[in-house]
Amino acid sequence: MKMADVLSARRDLWEAGAAMRSWHEDLFRHSLVTADLAAAAARTLGFPEREAELARLGGFLHDFGKVTWPRELVSKYPLTEEDWQIIRMHPIVGARLVRERVPDVSWVVLRVIEEHHERDGDGYPRGKRAGDLHPLSRVVACVECFTALLEGRPYRLESAGGGAPAEQFLAAGFERELVEAVRKVASENGLGRGRSTFSIQS
Repeated sequence: MKMADVLSARRDLWEAGAAMRSWHEDLFRHSLVTADLAAAAARTLGFPEREAELARLGGFLHDFGKVTWPRELVSKYPLTEEDWQIIRMHPIVGARLVRERVPDVSWVVLRVIEEHHERDGDGYPRGKRAGDLHPLSRVVACVECFTALLEGRPYRLESAGGGAPAEQFLAAGFERELVEAVRKVASENGLGRGRSTFSIQS
């Protein structure tokens, strides 16, 4: 099963996807890729199937808070401090919106949304330590970092010191086993090899 199949079976998720796509096509595409890659990575790491599916859903909804952003933030550079405040709040805003629009959503998915930009004390919005994060939050965070680095962001030079994507990814503070799992499933599905689309196997 892929995230596209899940969307076709659930109206609430279909509507969430439509909202992301309406805000920006790239957000919707990024969310689909992150969802299926997160599920595949979770399976590779030995998570049970139910948790892999929670990783898929958390990966799809992780950036839902962005639908509240001014559209100009898609390509704005450099960013103001006010812009950064909006960016740093989107995990909390996203969890709240998902709770409203997907009433039966698992608390695990809400944690993943809130924690996908936490690292090990220096992430946001709360600066949580790695040991305080849900394991699936770490999986989705690593996948999201990987896919976002491949896609590129106009403000990355400002936020990451302008280093090469691979160096930024390796320096992001993820466990080696997690990084290798993400790279493995990405490689198996052609991500990062110059292909514009790829298919995550169910």
